[in-house]
Amino acid sequence: FLVLLRENYSGDVVCEPRHRSWFEENANEMLKQFKIARVAADPACVPNAAHPGGNESLAYFRLHGSPRLYYSEYSGDFLETLATQLKELARSKQVWCIFDNTALGFATQNALELKAKLASREPRS
Repeated sequence: FLVLLRENYSGDVVCEPRHRSWFEENANEMLKQFKIARVAADPACVPNAAHPGGNESLAYFRLHGSPRLYYSEYSGDFLETLATQLKELARSKQVWCIFDNTALGFATQNALELKAKLASREPRS
């Protein structure tokens, strides 16, 4: 599949695996070889799932809400830590962050709060 994918498409690709075998080093190396990023997901199905992997030029975060999948709101402290992490990663790679905690509408609220935290870190001219 990955060979066919890359023969037909050269753009950014991200996968969000759920099986623990995708978080082992050999799988991560294969994703790097094909320039496919592995999602950093919350909640993480295994500890390493909380960190982006694969393609080293792209970091992609998908936040589903935790502890209750799709429902839970993220705290200000969580978003503050996330903003610091995203800002650091953005120095060397393209960074995406998607909120999927949509069931009670928290995705938009959390995205706007994160955006404000990131903007407050911008250098002033």
